[in-house]
Amino acid sequence: MMRTASRPGEREQALRMMIEASPEAIVLMGEEGRVESWNPAAERIFGYPAAEIVGKDLHAMLAPPRHEAAFRAAHEAFRAHGEGAAFDGALELSAKRRDGSEFPIELALARLQIDGRWCAVGFVRDISRRRERELALARTDRALRTLSACNACLVRERSEGELLLQVVRAIHETGGYPLAFVDCGPAGGGLRAAAGRGLARSGEAALRNAMQGAVAGAAVQVCRSNAGEAVAVLPLGADGREPAPGVLVVLGEGPAFDEPELRLLAELAEQVGYGIANLRAREQQAALDERVRVLARLPEEDPGAVMRVAAAGTVLYANPAAQAFLRACGCEVGAPAPAGCHAMAQEALAAGAVRVEELALAGCLYQVTFAPVPDAGYVNVYARDVTAQRDAERELERSRRRLMDSLVQTIDTVARAVEKRDPYTAGHQHRVAQIAVAIAREMGLPPARVEGVRLGAMVHDIGKIYVPAEILSRPGKLLPAEYELIRSHAQVGYDIMAGIDFPWPVAEMIVQHHERLDGSGYPAGLKGDEIVLEARILAVADVVEAMAAFRPYRPALGIDAALQEVESRRGQWFDAQVVDACVRIFRERNFRLPAQ
Repeated sequence: MMRTASRPGEREQALRMMIEASPEAIVLMGEEGRVESWNPAAERIFGYPAAEIVGKDLHAMLAPPRHEAAFRAAHEAFRAHGEGAAFDGALELSAKRRDGSEFPIELALARLQIDGRWCAVGFVRDISRRRERELALARTDRALRTLSACNACLVRERSEGELLLQVVRAIHETGGYPLAFVDCGPAGGGLRAAAGRGLARSGEAALRNAMQGAVAGAAVQVCRSNAGEAVAVLPLGADGREPAPGVLVVLGEGPAFDEPELRLLAELAEQVGYGIANLRAREQQAALDERVRVLARLPEEDPGAVMRVAAAGTVLYANPAAQAFLRACGCEVGAPAPAGCHAMAQEALAAGAVRVEELALAGCLYQVTFAPVPDAGYVNVYARDVTAQRDAERELERSRRRLMDSLVQTIDTVARAVEKRDPYTAGHQHRVAQIAVAIAREMGLPPARVEGVRLGAMVHDIGKIYVPAEILSRPGKLLPAEYELIRSHAQVGYDIMAGIDFPWPVAEMIVQHHERLDGSGYPAGLKGDEIVLEARILAVADVVEAMAAFRPYRPALGIDAALQEVESRRGQWFDAQVVDACVRIFRERNFRLPAQ
Protein backbone atom coordinates (compact mmCIF):
# COMPACT_ATOMS: atom_id res chain seq x y z
CA MET A 1 0.00 0.00 0.00
CA MET A 2 1.40 3.37 -1.06
CA ARG A 3 2.11 5.74 1.83
CA THR A 4 1.19 9.39 1.24
CA ALA A 5 2.87 12.37 2.84
CA SER A 6 0.93 13.62 5.89
CA ARG A 7 2.12 17.22 6.11
CA PRO A 8 1.86 19.91 3.37
CA GLY A 9 5.61 20.24 3.11
CA GLU A 10 6.05 16.51 2.63
CA ARG A 11 3.28 16.41 0.01
CA GLU A 12 4.89 19.25 -1.92
CA GLN A 13 8.28 17.55 -1.77
CA ALA A 14 6.79 14.23 -2.94
CA LEU A 15 5.00 15.96 -5.83
CA ARG A 16 8.21 17.71 -6.89
CA MET A 17 10.11 14.40 -6.84
CA MET A 18 7.42 12.73 -8.95
CA ILE A 19 7.65 15.53 -11.54
CA GLU A 20 11.45 15.36 -11.58
CA ALA A 21 11.43 11.54 -12.00
CA SER A 22 8.70 11.43 -14.66
CA PRO A 23 9.84 9.90 -18.02
CA GLU A 24 7.40 12.26 -19.74
CA ALA A 25 8.02 15.94 -20.23
CA ILE A 26 5.85 17.98 -17.83
CA VAL A 27 5.58 21.62 -18.83
CA LEU A 28 3.61 24.35 -17.05
CA MET A 29 2.50 27.22 -19.29
CA GLY A 30 1.21 30.41 -17.71
CA GLU A 31 -1.63 32.65 -18.84
CA GLU A 32 0.68 34.71 -21.04
CA GLY A 33 1.87 31.60 -22.87
CA ARG A 34 5.27 31.52 -21.20
CA VAL A 35 7.00 28.50 -19.71
CA GLU A 36 6.83 28.48 -15.92
CA SER A 37 7.99 24.97 -15.09
CA TRP A 38 10.23 22.55 -17.06
CA ASN A 39 11.20 19.09 -15.73
CA PRO A 40 14.37 17.04 -16.64
CA ALA A 41 12.44 14.85 -19.11
CA ALA A 42 11.49 18.04 -21.00
CA GLU A 43 15.16 19.00 -21.12
CA ARG A 44 16.01 15.59 -22.56
CA ILE A 45 13.15 15.49 -25.11
CA PHE A 46 13.35 19.08 -26.40
CA GLY A 47 17.04 19.80 -25.79
CA TYR A 48 16.48 23.05 -23.84
CA PRO A 49 17.88 23.32 -20.30
CA ALA A 50 15.36 24.84 -17.87
CA ALA A 51 17.43 27.97 -17.39
CA GLU A 52 17.24 28.70 -21.13
CA ILE A 53 13.51 28.23 -21.67
CA VAL A 54 11.69 29.16 -18.44
CA GLY A 55 10.06 32.55 -18.96
CA LYS A 56 10.16 32.24 -22.77
CA ASP A 57 7.19 32.11 -25.17
CA LEU A 58 6.36 28.39 -25.39
CA HIS A 59 4.86 28.52 -28.87
CA ALA A 60 7.81 30.40 -30.33
CA MET A 61 10.24 27.92 -28.81
CA LEU A 62 8.48 24.59 -29.42
CA ALA A 63 5.89 24.96 -32.18
CA PRO A 64 6.93 24.36 -35.82
CA PRO A 65 6.51 27.60 -37.79
CA ARG A 66 3.62 26.24 -39.86
CA HIS A 67 1.60 25.41 -36.70
CA GLU A 68 2.50 28.41 -34.53
CA ALA A 69 -0.45 30.60 -35.57
CA ALA A 70 -3.01 27.86 -34.88
CA PHE A 71 -1.47 27.09 -31.51
CA ARG A 72 -1.59 30.78 -30.54
CA ALA A 73 -5.25 31.06 -31.55
CA ALA A 74 -6.14 28.04 -29.42
CA HIS A 75 -4.21 29.54 -26.50
CA GLU A 76 -6.13 32.83 -26.72
CA ALA A 77 -9.44 30.92 -26.49
CA PHE A 78 -8.11 29.00 -23.47
CA ARG A 79 -6.89 32.18 -21.86
CA ALA A 80 -10.34 33.76 -22.15
CA HIS A 81 -12.52 30.85 -21.05
CA GLY A 82 -10.22 28.15 -19.67
CA GLU A 83 -11.52 25.71 -22.28
CA GLY A 84 -10.33 24.20 -25.55
CA ALA A 85 -10.42 21.11 -27.79
CA ALA A 86 -6.92 20.14 -26.64
CA PHE A 87 -8.31 19.17 -23.21
CA ASP A 88 -10.61 16.45 -24.59
CA GLY A 89 -7.87 13.79 -24.80
CA ALA A 90 -4.32 13.04 -25.94
CA LEU A 91 -3.22 14.67 -29.21
CA GLU A 92 -0.50 13.64 -31.66
CA LEU A 93 1.37 16.69 -32.94
CA SER A 94 4.69 17.81 -34.38
CA ALA A 95 7.08 19.69 -32.12
CA LYS A 96 10.39 21.48 -32.61
CA ARG A 97 13.63 20.66 -30.79
CA ARG A 98 16.31 23.14 -29.78
CA ASP A 99 18.31 22.25 -32.96
CA GLY A 100 15.29 23.08 -35.15
CA SER A 101 14.47 19.49 -36.08
CA GLU A 102 10.86 18.35 -35.95
CA PHE A 103 9.62 15.19 -34.28
CA PRO A 104 6.24 13.65 -33.38
CA ILE A 105 4.86 13.94 -29.84
CA GLU A 106 1.81 12.78 -27.90
CA LEU A 107 0.41 15.66 -25.81
CA ALA A 108 -2.09 15.50 -22.95
CA LEU A 109 -3.19 18.79 -21.36
CA ALA A 110 -4.64 19.59 -17.97
CA ARG A 111 -5.98 23.00 -16.92
CA LEU A 112 -5.81 24.56 -13.50
CA GLN A 113 -6.20 27.96 -11.89
CA ILE A 114 -3.35 29.43 -9.94
CA ASP A 115 -4.05 32.71 -8.10
CA GLY A 116 -7.17 33.25 -10.24
CA ARG A 117 -5.45 32.81 -13.61
CA TRP A 118 -5.75 29.91 -16.03
CA CYS A 119 -2.63 27.77 -16.55
CA ALA A 120 -2.07 24.66 -18.62
CA VAL A 121 0.02 21.63 -17.71
CA GLY A 122 1.30 19.62 -20.68
CA PHE A 123 2.36 15.99 -20.44
CA VAL A 124 4.55 15.24 -23.51
CA ARG A 125 5.81 11.91 -24.79
CA ASP A 126 8.31 11.53 -27.70
CA ILE A 127 6.68 8.99 -30.08
CA SER A 128 9.38 9.02 -32.77
CA ARG A 129 10.25 5.36 -32.31
CA ARG A 130 6.61 4.34 -32.27
CA ARG A 131 6.02 6.25 -35.51
CA GLU A 132 9.07 4.58 -37.09
CA ARG A 133 7.78 1.14 -36.09
CA GLU A 134 4.30 1.98 -37.37
CA LEU A 135 5.74 3.29 -40.64
CA ALA A 136 7.95 0.20 -41.10
CA LEU A 137 4.98 -2.07 -40.36
CA ALA A 138 2.80 -0.11 -42.80
CA ARG A 139 5.47 -0.30 -45.50
CA THR A 140 5.93 -4.04 -45.03
CA ASP A 141 2.15 -4.56 -45.01
CA ARG A 142 1.85 -2.50 -48.19
CA ALA A 143 4.63 -4.46 -49.90
CA LEU A 144 3.01 -7.77 -48.85
CA ARG A 145 -0.39 -6.66 -50.17
CA THR A 146 1.29 -5.59 -53.41
CA LEU A 147 3.14 -8.90 -53.68
CA SER A 148 -0.10 -10.85 -53.12
CA ALA A 149 -1.98 -8.81 -55.75
CA CYS A 150 0.83 -9.27 -58.28
CA ASN A 151 0.98 -13.02 -57.61
CA ALA A 152 -2.70 -13.15 -58.54
CA CYS A 153 -1.82 -11.39 -61.82
CA LEU A 154 0.90 -13.97 -62.51
CA VAL A 155 -1.62 -16.79 -62.10
CA ARG A 156 -4.40 -15.08 -64.05
CA GLU A 157 -2.84 -13.32 -67.05
CA ARG A 158 -2.01 -15.17 -70.26
CA SER A 159 -0.20 -12.47 -72.28
CA GLU A 160 3.00 -10.63 -71.46
CA GLY A 161 1.62 -7.17 -72.23
CA GLU A 162 -1.48 -7.67 -70.08
CA LEU A 163 0.63 -9.14 -67.26
CA LEU A 164 2.88 -6.08 -67.14
CA LEU A 165 -0.10 -3.70 -67.25
CA GLN A 166 -1.91 -5.48 -64.40
CA VAL A 167 1.27 -5.70 -62.32
CA VAL A 168 1.97 -1.95 -62.46
CA ARG A 169 -1.70 -1.22 -61.74
CA ALA A 170 -1.58 -3.50 -58.68
CA ILE A 171 1.58 -1.78 -57.43
CA HIS A 172 -0.02 1.66 -57.84
CA GLU A 173 -3.62 0.95 -56.84
CA THR A 174 -3.28 -1.86 -54.27
CA GLY A 175 0.15 -0.90 -52.91
CA GLY A 176 -0.48 2.84 -53.09
CA TYR A 177 2.94 3.60 -54.60
CA PRO A 178 2.89 6.89 -56.54
CA LEU A 179 4.42 5.35 -59.67
CA ALA A 180 5.15 1.89 -61.04
CA PHE A 181 6.89 1.44 -64.38
CA VAL A 182 8.15 -1.59 -66.33
CA ASP A 183 10.55 -1.36 -69.25
CA CYS A 184 11.59 -4.54 -71.06
CA GLY A 185 13.87 -2.71 -73.52
CA PRO A 186 14.74 -3.88 -77.05
CA ALA A 187 15.55 -7.42 -75.87
CA GLY A 188 12.03 -7.70 -74.44
CA GLY A 189 10.32 -6.51 -77.61
CA GLY A 190 10.18 -2.92 -76.36
CA LEU A 191 7.23 -3.65 -74.03
CA ARG A 192 6.52 -0.86 -71.55
CA ALA A 193 3.77 -0.37 -68.97
CA ALA A 194 3.21 2.36 -66.37
CA ALA A 195 0.70 3.35 -63.71
CA GLY A 196 0.64 6.44 -61.49
CA ARG A 197 2.25 9.83 -61.82
CA GLY A 198 4.26 10.74 -64.92
CA LEU A 199 7.87 9.72 -65.27
CA ALA A 200 8.92 13.35 -65.60
CA ARG A 201 8.69 13.65 -61.79
CA SER A 202 11.25 10.90 -61.39
CA GLY A 203 13.64 12.23 -64.02
CA GLU A 204 14.28 9.76 -66.83
CA ALA A 205 17.88 10.93 -67.20
CA ALA A 206 18.58 10.12 -63.54
CA LEU A 207 17.06 6.65 -63.93
CA ARG A 208 18.87 5.64 -67.13
CA ASN A 209 22.15 4.46 -65.58
CA ALA A 210 20.40 2.54 -62.80
CA MET A 211 18.07 0.88 -65.32
CA GLN A 212 20.98 -0.18 -67.51
CA GLY A 213 22.79 -1.63 -64.51
CA ALA A 214 19.73 -3.58 -63.42
CA VAL A 215 19.12 -5.01 -66.91
CA ALA A 216 22.72 -6.17 -66.99
CA GLY A 217 21.95 -8.39 -64.00
CA ALA A 218 23.40 -6.17 -61.30
CA ALA A 219 21.88 -5.78 -57.85
CA VAL A 220 18.88 -3.59 -57.06
CA GLN A 221 19.59 0.10 -57.68
CA VAL A 222 18.13 2.96 -55.59
CA CYS A 223 18.35 6.56 -56.76
CA ARG A 224 16.51 9.83 -56.10
CA SER A 225 13.72 11.42 -58.15
CA ASN A 226 13.73 15.07 -59.14
CA ALA A 227 11.55 15.73 -56.07
CA GLY A 228 13.93 13.90 -53.71
CA GLU A 229 11.83 10.73 -53.36
CA ALA A 230 13.45 7.29 -53.38
CA VAL A 231 13.23 5.38 -56.66
CA ALA A 232 13.86 1.61 -56.67
CA VAL A 233 15.07 0.10 -59.95
CA LEU A 234 14.73 -3.68 -59.74
CA PRO A 235 15.87 -6.26 -62.33
CA LEU A 236 13.09 -8.61 -63.43
CA GLY A 237 13.99 -12.17 -62.50
CA ALA A 238 17.76 -11.51 -62.54
CA ASP A 239 19.66 -14.32 -60.88
CA GLY A 240 23.17 -13.13 -61.74
CA ARG A 241 23.64 -15.74 -64.48
CA GLU A 242 22.12 -13.91 -67.43
CA PRO A 243 20.73 -10.43 -68.25
CA ALA A 244 17.29 -9.64 -66.86
CA PRO A 245 14.44 -9.29 -69.40
CA GLY A 246 13.78 -5.77 -68.12
CA VAL A 247 13.40 -3.58 -65.03
CA LEU A 248 10.65 -2.63 -62.60
CA VAL A 249 10.78 0.98 -61.38
CA VAL A 250 8.87 1.89 -58.20
CA LEU A 251 8.63 5.45 -56.83
CA GLY A 252 8.44 5.68 -53.03
CA GLU A 253 6.74 8.31 -50.91
CA GLY A 254 9.79 9.34 -48.89
CA PRO A 255 13.56 9.72 -49.22
CA ALA A 256 14.27 6.00 -48.70
CA PHE A 257 12.92 2.45 -48.73
CA ASP A 258 13.45 0.34 -45.61
CA GLU A 259 15.21 -3.01 -45.98
CA PRO A 260 12.19 -5.36 -45.57
CA GLU A 261 10.14 -3.33 -48.07
CA LEU A 262 12.96 -3.26 -50.62
CA ARG A 263 13.50 -7.00 -50.18
CA LEU A 264 9.81 -7.72 -50.85
CA LEU A 265 9.81 -5.45 -53.92
CA ALA A 266 12.91 -7.27 -55.22
CA GLU A 267 11.11 -10.59 -54.71
CA LEU A 268 8.13 -9.18 -56.61
CA ALA A 269 10.37 -8.11 -59.52
CA GLU A 270 12.01 -11.54 -59.54
CA GLN A 271 8.63 -13.28 -59.74
CA VAL A 272 7.46 -10.96 -62.53
CA GLY A 273 10.64 -11.79 -64.47
CA TYR A 274 10.05 -15.51 -64.09
CA GLY A 275 6.42 -15.00 -65.09
CA ILE A 276 7.56 -13.25 -68.26
CA ALA A 277 9.99 -16.08 -68.99
CA ASN A 278 7.23 -18.67 -68.52
CA LEU A 279 4.85 -16.79 -70.82
CA ARG A 280 7.53 -16.49 -73.50
CA ALA A 281 8.37 -20.17 -73.24
CA ARG A 282 4.67 -20.99 -73.50
CA GLU A 283 4.29 -18.74 -76.55
CA GLN A 284 7.31 -20.33 -78.23
CA GLN A 285 5.98 -23.79 -77.60
CA ALA A 286 2.54 -22.77 -78.89
CA ALA A 287 4.11 -21.38 -82.06
CA LEU A 288 6.05 -24.61 -82.59
CA ASP A 289 2.94 -26.70 -81.96
CA GLU A 290 0.98 -24.57 -84.42
CA ARG A 291 3.69 -25.01 -87.05
CA VAL A 292 3.56 -28.76 -86.60
CA ARG A 293 -0.25 -28.75 -86.83
CA VAL A 294 -0.20 -26.64 -90.00
CA LEU A 295 2.31 -28.95 -91.63
CA ALA A 296 0.31 -31.97 -90.54
CA ARG A 297 -2.91 -30.52 -92.03
CA LEU A 298 -1.39 -29.91 -95.46
CA PRO A 299 0.97 -32.81 -96.13
CA GLU A 300 -0.39 -33.58 -99.57
CA GLU A 301 0.46 -30.07 -100.80
CA ASP A 302 3.88 -29.92 -99.19
CA PRO A 303 6.64 -30.01 -101.84
CA GLY A 304 8.93 -31.74 -99.34
CA ALA A 305 8.73 -35.29 -98.08
CA VAL A 306 6.23 -35.65 -95.20
CA MET A 307 5.83 -38.93 -93.33
CA ARG A 308 4.34 -40.19 -90.12
CA VAL A 309 6.11 -42.88 -88.09
CA ALA A 310 4.44 -44.70 -85.18
CA ALA A 311 6.17 -45.21 -81.86
CA ALA A 312 6.59 -48.88 -82.80
CA GLY A 313 8.46 -47.85 -85.97
CA THR A 314 5.80 -48.45 -88.64
CA VAL A 315 5.51 -45.88 -91.46
CA LEU A 316 1.87 -44.82 -91.15
CA TYR A 317 1.74 -42.23 -93.92
CA ALA A 318 3.83 -40.68 -96.70
CA ASN A 319 2.86 -37.86 -99.05
CA PRO A 320 3.61 -38.04 -102.80
CA ALA A 321 6.87 -36.08 -102.41
CA ALA A 322 8.15 -38.68 -99.92
CA GLN A 323 8.27 -41.60 -102.38
CA ALA A 324 11.86 -40.95 -103.48
CA PHE A 325 12.99 -40.79 -99.86
CA LEU A 326 11.19 -44.06 -99.03
CA ARG A 327 12.82 -45.78 -102.00
CA ALA A 328 16.23 -44.52 -100.83
CA CYS A 329 15.44 -45.99 -97.40
CA GLY A 330 14.22 -49.26 -98.90
CA CYS A 331 10.82 -49.16 -97.21
CA GLU A 332 7.18 -48.28 -97.88
CA VAL A 333 3.99 -47.24 -96.10
CA GLY A 334 2.86 -49.95 -93.70
CA ALA A 335 6.37 -51.40 -93.33
CA PRO A 336 8.89 -50.75 -90.55
CA ALA A 337 11.08 -47.67 -90.94
CA PRO A 338 14.86 -48.26 -91.20
CA ALA A 339 16.44 -48.94 -87.82
CA GLY A 340 18.36 -45.65 -87.76
CA CYS A 341 15.28 -43.54 -88.55
CA HIS A 342 13.19 -45.50 -86.07
CA ALA A 343 15.73 -44.91 -83.28
CA MET A 344 15.86 -41.17 -83.98
CA ALA A 345 12.04 -40.97 -84.04
CA GLN A 346 11.81 -42.78 -80.70
CA GLU A 347 14.38 -40.44 -79.11
CA ALA A 348 12.48 -37.36 -80.37
CA LEU A 349 9.20 -38.78 -79.06
CA ALA A 350 10.70 -39.62 -75.65
CA ALA A 351 12.27 -36.16 -75.31
CA GLY A 352 9.19 -34.37 -76.64
CA ALA A 353 11.49 -32.14 -78.70
CA VAL A 354 12.13 -31.59 -82.40
CA ARG A 355 15.30 -33.22 -83.71
CA VAL A 356 17.11 -32.42 -86.99
CA GLU A 357 19.65 -34.76 -88.63
CA GLU A 358 21.41 -35.08 -91.99
CA LEU A 359 21.32 -38.57 -93.49
CA ALA A 360 23.21 -39.89 -96.54
CA LEU A 361 20.99 -42.29 -98.53
CA ALA A 362 21.51 -43.72 -102.02
CA GLY A 363 24.06 -41.09 -103.02
CA CYS A 364 21.91 -38.18 -101.77
CA LEU A 365 22.06 -36.09 -98.61
CA TYR A 366 18.77 -35.43 -96.80
CA GLN A 367 18.01 -33.03 -93.97
CA VAL A 368 15.48 -34.92 -91.85
CA THR A 369 13.33 -33.30 -89.14
CA PHE A 370 11.65 -35.49 -86.51
CA ALA A 371 8.70 -33.58 -84.95
CA PRO A 372 7.05 -35.60 -82.15
CA VAL A 373 3.33 -35.51 -81.40
CA PRO A 374 3.41 -37.11 -77.91
CA ASP A 375 -0.34 -37.08 -77.29
CA ALA A 376 -0.96 -39.04 -80.49
CA GLY A 377 2.03 -41.37 -80.04
CA TYR A 378 3.69 -40.76 -83.41
CA VAL A 379 6.36 -38.61 -85.05
CA ASN A 380 5.98 -36.45 -88.14
CA VAL A 381 9.06 -36.77 -90.32
CA TYR A 382 10.02 -34.10 -92.87
CA ALA A 383 12.84 -34.85 -95.33
CA ARG A 384 14.47 -32.42 -97.74
CA ASP A 385 17.11 -33.28 -100.34
CA VAL A 386 20.01 -30.90 -99.64
CA THR A 387 22.55 -32.59 -101.92
CA ALA A 388 22.68 -29.72 -104.43
CA GLN A 389 22.78 -27.13 -101.63
CA ARG A 390 25.73 -28.80 -99.90
CA ASP A 391 27.56 -29.20 -103.24
CA ALA A 392 27.05 -25.49 -103.90
CA GLU A 393 28.34 -24.64 -100.41
CA ARG A 394 31.46 -26.73 -100.96
CA GLU A 395 32.09 -25.08 -104.35
CA LEU A 396 31.59 -21.67 -102.76
CA GLU A 397 34.18 -22.55 -100.11
CA ARG A 398 36.63 -23.69 -102.80
CA SER A 399 36.09 -20.43 -104.70
CA ARG A 400 36.66 -18.45 -101.51
CA ARG A 401 39.93 -20.28 -100.91
CA ARG A 402 41.10 -19.67 -104.50
CA LEU A 403 40.24 -15.99 -104.16
CA MET A 404 42.10 -15.81 -100.85
CA ASP A 405 45.16 -17.51 -102.35
CA SER A 406 45.11 -14.99 -105.19
CA LEU A 407 44.79 -12.14 -102.71
CA VAL A 408 47.72 -13.43 -100.66
CA GLN A 409 49.88 -13.68 -103.80
CA THR A 410 48.93 -10.13 -104.76
CA ILE A 411 49.83 -8.84 -101.29
CA ASP A 412 53.16 -10.68 -101.42
CA THR A 413 53.93 -9.13 -104.81
CA VAL A 414 53.09 -5.64 -103.56
CA ALA A 415 55.24 -6.18 -100.46
CA ARG A 416 58.24 -7.20 -102.54
CA ALA A 417 57.75 -4.22 -104.85
CA VAL A 418 57.85 -1.86 -101.86
CA GLU A 419 60.98 -3.48 -100.42
CA LYS A 420 62.87 -3.29 -103.74
CA ARG A 421 62.69 0.51 -103.51
CA ASP A 422 64.64 0.37 -100.22
CA PRO A 423 67.51 -2.14 -100.55
CA TYR A 424 68.69 -1.50 -96.98
CA THR A 425 65.42 -2.82 -95.52
CA ALA A 426 64.76 -5.61 -98.04
CA GLY A 427 62.82 -8.43 -96.39
CA HIS A 428 61.78 -6.22 -93.44
CA GLN A 429 58.04 -6.72 -93.95
CA HIS A 430 58.38 -10.51 -94.30
CA ARG A 431 60.51 -10.73 -91.14
CA VAL A 432 58.05 -8.54 -89.25
CA ALA A 433 55.27 -10.82 -90.47
CA GLN A 434 57.11 -13.89 -89.13
CA ILE A 435 57.56 -12.27 -85.69
CA ALA A 436 53.95 -11.03 -85.60
CA VAL A 437 52.58 -14.48 -86.52
CA ALA A 438 54.68 -16.14 -83.81
CA ILE A 439 53.44 -13.60 -81.22
CA ALA A 440 49.81 -14.04 -82.29
CA ARG A 441 50.07 -17.83 -81.98
CA GLU A 442 51.75 -17.52 -78.59
CA MET A 443 48.82 -15.35 -77.44
CA GLY A 444 46.36 -18.05 -78.52
CA LEU A 445 44.64 -16.18 -81.35
CA PRO A 446 42.56 -18.41 -83.65
CA PRO A 447 44.18 -19.43 -86.97
CA ALA A 448 41.95 -17.20 -89.09
CA ARG A 449 42.93 -14.14 -87.05
CA VAL A 450 46.62 -15.14 -87.15
CA GLU A 451 46.36 -15.18 -90.95
CA GLY A 452 45.02 -11.61 -90.87
CA VAL A 453 48.00 -10.56 -88.71
CA ARG A 454 50.37 -12.13 -91.25
CA LEU A 455 48.84 -10.39 -94.27
CA GLY A 456 48.65 -7.01 -92.54
CA ALA A 457 52.29 -7.26 -91.47
CA MET A 458 53.40 -8.16 -95.02
CA VAL A 459 52.18 -4.79 -96.34
CA HIS A 460 52.38 -2.57 -93.26
CA ASP A 461 54.92 -0.26 -95.00
CA ILE A 462 53.08 -0.14 -98.36
CA GLY A 463 52.64 3.62 -97.90
CA LYS A 464 56.40 4.05 -98.47
CA ILE A 465 55.73 3.51 -102.19
CA TYR A 466 54.89 7.24 -102.25
CA VAL A 467 58.19 8.21 -100.57
CA PRO A 468 61.05 9.00 -103.00
CA ALA A 469 63.57 6.14 -103.16
CA GLU A 470 66.53 8.47 -102.57
CA ILE A 471 65.02 9.43 -99.17
CA LEU A 472 64.35 5.81 -98.22
CA SER A 473 67.89 4.68 -99.02
CA ARG A 474 69.81 7.73 -97.71
CA PRO A 475 72.29 6.64 -95.01
CA GLY A 476 72.65 10.06 -93.40
CA LYS A 477 70.39 12.13 -91.18
CA LEU A 478 67.06 13.23 -92.69
CA LEU A 479 65.82 16.79 -92.86
CA PRO A 480 62.63 17.54 -90.82
CA ALA A 481 60.51 17.77 -93.98
CA GLU A 482 61.90 14.44 -95.21
CA TYR A 483 61.22 12.81 -91.84
CA GLU A 484 57.60 14.03 -91.91
CA LEU A 485 57.26 12.62 -95.45
CA ILE A 486 58.36 9.19 -94.22
CA ARG A 487 55.98 9.44 -91.23
CA SER A 488 53.11 9.92 -93.68
CA HIS A 489 53.51 6.34 -94.95
CA ALA A 490 51.07 4.98 -92.31
CA GLN A 491 48.20 7.19 -93.49
CA VAL A 492 49.10 6.74 -97.17
CA GLY A 493 49.12 2.96 -96.69
CA TYR A 494 45.68 3.13 -95.08
CA ASP A 495 44.32 5.19 -97.99
CA ILE A 496 45.63 2.58 -100.43
CA MET A 497 44.19 -0.46 -98.64
CA ALA A 498 40.98 1.00 -97.14
CA GLY A 499 38.97 0.31 -100.29
CA ILE A 500 39.73 -3.43 -100.27
CA ASP A 501 37.16 -5.59 -98.46
CA PHE A 502 39.42 -7.77 -96.31
CA PRO A 503 37.96 -10.12 -93.69
CA TRP A 504 40.58 -8.67 -91.29
CA PRO A 505 41.39 -5.10 -90.14
CA VAL A 506 44.35 -4.83 -92.56
CA ALA A 507 43.94 -1.09 -93.23
CA GLU A 508 43.66 -0.39 -89.47
CA MET A 509 46.84 -2.39 -88.82
CA ILE A 510 48.70 -0.29 -91.38
CA VAL A 511 47.58 3.13 -90.11
CA GLN A 512 47.94 2.22 -86.41
CA HIS A 513 51.25 0.30 -86.28
CA HIS A 514 53.11 3.45 -85.13
CA GLU A 515 50.51 4.36 -82.48
CA ARG A 516 51.50 3.91 -78.81
CA LEU A 517 49.39 3.02 -75.76
CA ASP A 518 50.04 6.37 -74.01
CA GLY A 519 48.95 8.37 -77.07
CA SER A 520 52.48 9.46 -78.04
CA GLY A 521 52.41 7.68 -81.41
CA TYR A 522 51.22 8.80 -84.82
CA PRO A 523 49.33 9.64 -87.00
CA ALA A 524 46.20 9.97 -84.73
CA GLY A 525 47.66 9.75 -81.20
CA LEU A 526 45.38 6.83 -80.30
CA LYS A 527 45.49 5.33 -76.79
CA GLY A 528 44.99 1.91 -75.20
CA ASP A 529 42.16 -0.16 -76.65
CA GLU A 530 41.54 2.46 -79.35
CA ILE A 531 44.39 0.62 -81.12
CA VAL A 532 43.28 -2.75 -82.55
CA LEU A 533 45.04 -5.80 -81.10
CA GLU A 534 46.53 -6.72 -84.48
CA ALA A 535 48.18 -3.27 -84.71
CA ARG A 536 49.53 -3.63 -81.14
CA ILE A 537 51.12 -6.94 -82.15
CA LEU A 538 52.52 -5.39 -85.32
CA ALA A 539 54.00 -2.42 -83.40
CA VAL A 540 56.11 -4.71 -81.19
CA ALA A 541 57.19 -6.95 -84.09
CA ASP A 542 58.13 -3.89 -86.18
CA VAL A 543 60.36 -2.39 -83.45
CA VAL A 544 62.06 -5.71 -82.63
CA GLU A 545 62.91 -6.42 -86.28
CA ALA A 546 64.07 -2.86 -86.96
CA MET A 547 66.45 -2.81 -83.96
CA ALA A 548 67.77 -6.32 -84.51
CA ALA A 549 68.53 -5.72 -88.22
CA PHE A 550 71.11 -3.51 -90.00
CA ARG A 551 70.10 0.00 -91.06
CA PRO A 552 72.07 2.45 -93.25
CA TYR A 553 72.40 4.88 -90.35
CA ARG A 554 73.57 2.29 -87.76
CA PRO A 555 74.75 -1.31 -87.39
CA ALA A 556 72.43 -4.12 -86.23
CA LEU A 557 71.80 -3.83 -82.47
CA GLY A 558 70.87 -7.48 -81.97
CA ILE A 559 67.79 -9.25 -80.62
CA ASP A 560 68.75 -8.82 -76.94
CA ALA A 561 68.84 -5.04 -77.25
CA ALA A 562 65.55 -5.10 -79.16
CA LEU A 563 63.84 -7.16 -76.45
CA GLN A 564 65.21 -4.90 -73.72
CA GLU A 565 63.76 -1.89 -75.54
CA VAL A 566 60.21 -3.28 -75.80
CA GLU A 567 60.38 -4.54 -72.20
CA SER A 568 61.38 -1.08 -70.97
CA ARG A 569 58.28 0.37 -72.69
CA ARG A 570 55.95 -2.46 -71.60
CA GLY A 571 52.55 -1.02 -70.66
CA GLN A 572 53.63 2.50 -71.70
CA TRP A 573 54.09 2.28 -75.45
CA PHE A 574 53.49 -1.40 -76.04
CA ASP A 575 50.76 -3.81 -74.96
CA ALA A 576 52.01 -5.78 -71.93
CA GLN A 577 50.59 -9.12 -73.10
CA VAL A 578 52.08 -8.65 -76.57
CA VAL A 579 55.52 -7.81 -75.11
CA ASP A 580 55.38 -10.86 -72.81
CA ALA A 581 54.48 -13.13 -75.72
CA CYS A 582 57.29 -11.67 -77.85
CA VAL A 583 59.88 -12.23 -75.10
CA ARG A 584 58.69 -15.82 -74.62
CA ILE A 585 58.98 -16.80 -78.28
CA PHE A 586 62.62 -15.66 -78.39
CA ARG A 587 63.82 -16.70 -74.92
CA GLU A 588 61.72 -19.81 -74.28
CA ARG A 589 60.55 -21.05 -77.71
CA ASN A 590 63.95 -20.44 -79.41
CA PHE A 591 62.38 -18.42 -82.24
CA ARG A 592 65.02 -17.19 -84.69
CA LEU A 593 64.82 -14.55 -87.39
CA PRO A 594 66.01 -15.54 -90.89
CA ALA A 595 69.21 -13.91 -92.09
CA GLN A 596 68.86 -10.38 -93.46
